[in-house]
Amino acid sequence: MFGWVTWLDIALATGMYVVCMHGVTIGYHRCFTHGSFKPTRSLKIALAIAGSLAIEGAVNTMRAVRDSP
Repeated sequence: MFGWVTWLDIALATGMYVVCMHGVTIGYHRCFTHGSFKPTRSLKIALAIAGSLAIEGAVNTMRAVRDSP
C-alpha cells in the first residue's frame, strides 16, 4: 500500500484502537470509575485488560484520579 505499511497493519491498528477505546470508555470510565453498570466477572476482566492496553494506568487508581481536586 504505502511502501512498508500494508493493509494488515492498518487493520490491526484499527482493531487495537477499537478495543482500547472500548476499554477506556466503557471499562475504565463507566464501569470502574462511576460504577454505572455491573458487568459479569469475565466482562469486567476483559474491560480491564482492554483499558490497560491503552496505557491509562492501573484500574484501582481510576477512582482516586477522578476524586482528586
